[in-house]
Amino acid sequence: MTIEDQITRAIGVHGQWKFRLTQAVDTGASEFDPDVVKFDNRCEFGKWLHEEITPEEQVAGHYSHVVELHAKFHTLASNILREAVAGDKDHARELIASGSEYAALSSEMTLSLMAWKKSLAAAA
Repeated sequence: MTIEDQITRAIGVHGQWKFRLTQAVDTGASEFDPDVVKFDNRCEFGKWLHEEITPEEQVAGHYSHVVELHAKFHTLASNILREAVAGDKDHARELIASGSEYAALSSEMTLSLMAWKKSLAAAA
């Protein structure tokens, strides 16, 4: 799979996480463990970021910023899940709401992934 394909896939999976988190907040349950979700190197995209990208590709402009955002995303997602499954729906809703740190980070991550993909296309 090319870098562009991985980034496209990551954008889609990232969108699925917003749905999963909203669902966990609404239901108070999740198939995902917050203590596992907090690790940014266990999901498919995280494994790719940390294990498969070559050192040459890591030096390219967007990599380090995306790694940083991805790690923060996992921390915030874990916190939201923890509150949701603990039954604190109100706090979980605050954590995921429009204008929250999660919402801002989620948008920034998507935009950064898209910019990375665009820069790769321009370089080709």
